Amino acid sequence: MPQLLRRDTLKFNVSDGNFTFTAIGFGMGSFAASLEAAESIDLVYSPRMDNWQGDSSVLLEVKDIFLR
Repeated sequence: MPQLLRRDTLKFNVSDGNFTFTAIGFGMGSFAASLEAAESIDLVYSPRMDNWQGDSSVLLEVKDIFLR
């Protein structure tokens, strides 16, 4: 389920069936309702390391979303 954060930022989890990652899209809040209804999506993203409170994880910084 997508979360709408401050400044029109969208945060959601994506999976390829084997791995699950957190994705974040700055200025992409308008996609929130569409993501819930989509059967699948294609993403253009840049992976980056996220260090939050001492924990490191891979974060996908979304550049574009294509709904199916």
